Amino acid sequence: DMLRCGVQVLGARWDGAAGRWLLETSDGPYSAAVLVLATGPWHVPRRLEVPGIEDFNGPVFHTARWDHSIDLTGRRVTVVGSGASAVQVVPAIEAQAASVGLFQRTAQWVLPKPDLLLPAAFNRLLDHVPGARGALRAGQYALQEGFGYAFRHPQGARLLEAGARAHLRLAVRDRQLRRQLTPDYRLGCKRLLTSSTFY
Repeated sequence: DMLRCGVQVLGARWDGAAGRWLLETSDGPYSAAVLVLATGPWHVPRRLEVPGIEDFNGPVFHTARWDHSIDLTGRRVTVVGSGASAVQVVPAIEAQAASVGLFQRTAQWVLPKPDLLLPAAFNRLLDHVPGARGALRAGQYALQEGFGYAFRHPQGARLLEAGARAHLRLAVRDRQLRRQLTPDYRLGCKRLLTSSTFY
């Protein structure tokens, strides 16, 4: 009852007297006490402008408009770009595709993304030890604030860059490829990516 899929929001207006948002949608009117816009700024695909693309006979689609009817099994796939979408898509399709080639204009800073399988005892600890959830949340908050510090202070950025370089060095043994995957700009100038499976 709380989720509406495939519904386009056509307009939103704040009704101060009622203290509610009045929404016009493709499914009819709605009202809400809170309106959260979570559309993301990159939902409109940027058209690929490559000479000869109109002569290519295979399927071409943007990750924002993924064509799930296309089976990538055994196909040679080319990904254009190495941003946040590529960091997610490449590891997801490499096992089924015959090969995955990637073209990038700009290398990205990529930090490892811990994906830990937490033991059941950890969840029991969170459920039964007073303050455990708050302590975990405080630790997560401090970690995120540390990223903010790194973006504002060169010594913090250098520390994160060293971590990203170590991650790249451990994952990619080929020196020339590693050089191509190393950004030529300071960390924080572009979106920082996290993945333990991209390389």
